[in-house]
Order: sequence, then C-alpha cells, then structure tokens
Amino acid sequence: MPTSSTHDRTGPTTEVLLAEVLLAEDDAAIAEPLARALTREGYGCVVVSDGAAALEQAVDPRFELLVLDLGLPK
Repeated sequence: MPTSSTHDRTGPTTEVLLAEVLLAEDDAAIAEPLARALTREGYGCVVVSDGAAALEQAVDPRFELLVLDLGLPK
C-alpha cells in the first residue's frame, strides 16, 4: 500500500497514509498516471475498471474518496 514517510526524531521512520482512494476508470491511459500521481502524493489507491467492481468496493469504509468515471461499462 502506498504511503508517505514522516520522520520522528525520537524513533524510527513511521509511515503515514493520507487517505485511501478508490479510482474507478476503464481507460488505462487515464487510470495509470492518475494512480501514480495519487501514490506519489501519499495516497493509497485502488483502481477498478468497471461499474460493478466500483459498486462492490465503494461500500468498503477504508475509502475516503471515490474518483469516478461517469461512463464506466457494466
């Protein structure tokens, strides 16, 4: 799971995840760079490519944000 690092001067490096994002996008040319950008900025990112998978995952309480392509198949 992607994380960003913070350094505590009194102990070892700790990993802090800003938020978990569900990215629902069927076009890999859009999904892949967006997922990389979110990860680079410290967000966890789960990518799904159709509406059925998005609905199945969207009920998971770990997701704080849903980025949704409105024209998904299924």
